[in-house]
Amino acid sequence: MLKASTIARLQKLLGLWTALILLGSGASALDGHVRTLSIDSGYLTSANSNRAFSALGVEWVDAQSFLFDKLHFTDSALGNGLTLIAGSAAGFTLSVDGFMTPYHEFGHFSRAYAVGLDPQFDPAASNFIGFLSKRFVNIFGDASVQFRHGDRRFIPPVDSRYVASGPFAFTPSSEQSLSTDWGVVFHSAGVNNEMRFAGDLADRLLDGHGHVYEWVPYTAGLLSSNYYNLTNDTPNNSDLHSLSRIYGNKGLSISVPDMERANMISFVGSAATWAYMKGIWDFVGKGETRVNAFSVKGVYLPIVTNYLTSQGISFRAASAYRLNEKVLFPFAIEFIGMSGGSGQEYTLGYRQSDLLLPGLSPSVAATFGRGLNLNASLSYDATRFTRVSIGIEKYDVDSFHGERNITSVEKRQDAAQAWGRVSLLY
Repeated sequence: MLKASTIARLQKLLGLWTALILLGSGASALDGHVRTLSIDSGYLTSANSNRAFSALGVEWVDAQSFLFDKLHFTDSALGNGLTLIAGSAAGFTLSVDGFMTPYHEFGHFSRAYAVGLDPQFDPAASNFIGFLSKRFVNIFGDASVQFRHGDRRFIPPVDSRYVASGPFAFTPSSEQSLSTDWGVVFHSAGVNNEMRFAGDLADRLLDGHGHVYEWVPYTAGLLSSNYYNLTNDTPNNSDLHSLSRIYGNKGLSISVPDMERANMISFVGSAATWAYMKGIWDFVGKGETRVNAFSVKGVYLPIVTNYLTSQGISFRAASAYRLNEKVLFPFAIEFIGMSGGSGQEYTLGYRQSDLLLPGLSPSVAATFGRGLNLNASLSYDATRFTRVSIGIEKYDVDSFHGERNITSVEKRQDAAQAWGRVSLLY
């Protein structure tokens, strides 16, 4: 059961979304863009779901693009294309400082939580919804995740694989508390979550659901290491510098500039970057807010992201083949591309809209090569304004995808979780 305090925070969040929508009432009928407000079982702390909270961030950005469209369809000077594009940079505060910074910290929280530690957010909160609501009160304040080595919710079967053995003379730092490999996973989790969020936004381009307003959070996510290092008050004591030291303990020479360079390669090399650039051009010139992925004979040009993994810096190139308006076959490869070990992962998927019934949409993806990961879902638009979704996700901690997203290693090296979601369409 949800705690009363958690329910109250969810109600506040829903109220904030509703206020944004009411302020922009009528915009979605004009731009044809379907957006959602959802309650997801993945919001439970015990679910520890990167999937659910990334989707929450997408909805938060959608609420802002809703208001963007409302201004665009007015006759005021604020509706001018150049004014709106320039003004969308102000959305940096809401989309990046307001959501992506908390989601960055949830990356650290979720990796500590997955291996049985008892992390806490600072400002004080034991769950992401509470932390997010406190960040909106002080959106530019400091944020972090902390845990004590002795506070354990459970001990995994192979504990030394994740948490270093004691005793320690003093309270250990996170570098000392975690094994070398999981130290990499923990310290990289913040920028990895921001990168994932950018990738999730870009993935919507494949279905024609991209919006020009998203260029700001997309850019911030692809350049997460650059932005993090630029804005950190103590750069020599940051997660990225800790990460570089831990990589050194593994015999891998990976510097912070290497991490920043990987971001730039992804940003320049991703077709999504240029799709958003074209989207800005089309919006200023023709007023078109939709952004679509580039394709050649049904094959989409790759969306490139990069991650900091236990084996080094990886690059993930994701594409898809569109069979027809309703059927899409996504595929991707992730490989170690800079200063690291070896390993590749491959993703094959299928998703379809209006299967058998209008509004019935299945989706499945399998990632394999270093363990097997599965993500499958089925959504149904029950009415014009409601959507019900169910799904299952399974992660293997030995995989690149799994170490970033696995929910728990309490009993074994893989974990599966079913989830449900109810959405309001607007």
